[in-house]
Amino acid sequence: MRRRIVVPDDYPVFLRGTPAEARLRALGDVTIHDTDPADQAELVRRCADAEIVYNTYGRTKFTAELLAALPKLKLISRPGTGVDGIDLEACRRQGIAVTHLRGNDADEIAEHAIALMLCCLRRIPEMDRALRAGQWSADYIRGARGATLGIVGLGAIGRRTAILGKALGMKVLAWSFGADGGRAAEAGAERAELDDLLRRSDVVSLHLRVSPDTRGMFDARRLGLMKPGAVLVNTARAALVDRDALLEALGAGRIVAGLDVFHAEPLAKDDPLLALANVVMTPHDGSLMPDVTERAVMTAVINIENWLNGAPTNLAVDPRA
Repeated sequence: MRRRIVVPDDYPVFLRGTPAEARLRALGDVTIHDTDPADQAELVRRCADAEIVYNTYGRTKFTAELLAALPKLKLISRPGTGVDGIDLEACRRQGIAVTHLRGNDADEIAEHAIALMLCCLRRIPEMDRALRAGQWSADYIRGARGATLGIVGLGAIGRRTAILGKALGMKVLAWSFGADGGRAAEAGAERAELDDLLRRSDVVSLHLRVSPDTRGMFDARRLGLMKPGAVLVNTARAALVDRDALLEALGAGRIVAGLDVFHAEPLAKDDPLLALANVVMTPHDGSLMPDVTERAVMTAVINIENWLNGAPTNLAVDPRA
C-alpha cells in the first residue's frame, strides 16, 4: 500500500528539486505545498489524509488540538534539530512518532555562536556602520583571549562552542541539566552552577532545547545576574529568554546580545530590537550552508524510510516506549 506523505510548508523551497525529494517520492504518494499554511485550519486541510508529514519549518505548529484532527497521522519527520513547534506529549498520547536531526549542524552553529560573540566584543557591525557614515572611531573594543565564556547546555553544539572558545584563549564555564557525564571536562570547561556561571561570564552562549523546563528560564532575575556589558549569544531558540526582560536589559544598556533566533520569525519591521545598537542579529541562518542543507533534507527522508522499514532512527518521540 502506498503511503500518503504530505509536506505542508516547503516555503522558502527547501526540499523540492533535491535528490531527497526523489527518494521521498519512492516511499509513497507525496504532496508538497510550496506556500505557508494560512492558519491552523489550512494546515489541517493539507495534512488531513497524511500518514506521514515532512515538517520542513519549525514555525509550522503541530499543537495538541491540530494533532487531534489528524487521526491518520503516524509520523512527523523534521529536517532540523528543534521540535519545539510540535506538541510531543500529544504525539505520545496519540501514538505519533517524531523524528528529527541530531548533530547535523553542530560545527556550523558553534562557529556562528563564536562569530556573533566576536562581532559583539569587537563591535564590528557598529564600526562598519560608522565608517560608511564617514566616521573614524577611536573607541575601545574587547577581545576573547582571557575572557570567560559561559556555555549553557552541553549537547553537541554547546560542547563544540566550548572547544572553540578554549582555542581562542577563553576560560570556559559550563552548565547543563543534571550530571554531564564528563562532557564539560572533555570540552575543556569547568562545570559551574547556572547562577554562578551568569555572574562570572563575560559571554553567555545558550545551547538548550525549548521544553517546559527551559522556556523563559532566562528571565529578569537571571539576566540581572550577568556582568554589566556582558554578551548574551543565542543561536538556540528565542523562547529560552523572556522577551520583555531581554528588551529591558538591552534597552537599559546593561548587556549586549548576538541573536540568530527571535520570538517571531521573520522579524517584524517594527520590532524594537532593530532600534538597538547593542544587538548583532542574523536571520536564523547559522547553518544555512549547501552541504548542511543537503544532509538535513536527506536525513529527514532516511528517517522516514527507516521508520517504514521498522528500524526507526533519530526519534524525538517513540510511541513504542
